[in-house]
Amino acid sequence: MLEVGKTYDLVPGNTDGSATADYMAGKEDKYTIISSLRGELTITNLDEQEKTVGGTFWYDAVNAEGSKVEIREGRFNVSYLERIWFNRW
Repeated sequence: MLEVGKTYDLVPGNTDGSATADYMAGKEDKYTIISSLRGELTITNLDEQEKTVGGTFWYDAVNAEGSKVEIREGRFNVSYLERIWFNRW
């Protein structure tokens, strides 16, 4: 569950409900967070009625050639859908 004012670590991959980030510089040049780099995402607003969430973020990432980018003062405000999980027995 997301919490307003809480800061979440951005980590490599997207497992166990964790958060991650990638940066695309053109069509083929993807920068990804790796274990030696880090980032953070802070939730600044959450409207569960309207299903919107917003916040700020920063992170460092590298591409396949080892070139590093530093993303700073990022902001987002997006709509979301709730996930419904069905177990099949």
